[in-house]
Amino acid sequence: MRSANAHCRWDVPWWSSAGWGEETVAYASTCDGDLYYVGKVHDTATDGAFVFFESWPSTGYFKSQPSYGEWVQFTYYDNNSFAYFRLCKELISWPYTRTCATTGSNYGF
Repeated sequence: MRSANAHCRWDVPWWSSAGWGEETVAYASTCDGDLYYVGKVHDTATDGAFVFFESWPSTGYFKSQPSYGEWVQFTYYDNNSFAYFRLCKELISWPYTRTCATTGSNYGF
């Protein structure tokens, strides 16, 4: 499984991919130090699963709405601090198996 790159490295946005899903900034200026991160997640595979983004900033836990093939935008309060994040996919039906890319980190929102 491929790891996902961080989505902000100070003021530089990065694109993340795990082969079955991707995440990127919703607009380049989101890495601007305004205390919020605005991204979007996309399910790129037709494998019976949905894709979502989850993060652990200093402010707690965040999970995006799922993507079923479309780009889904999300916003969360990141407090301009270090955070861990990853892309995950979960089967839509039983056994609801979850698979996640290697956890990445980011800083400088």
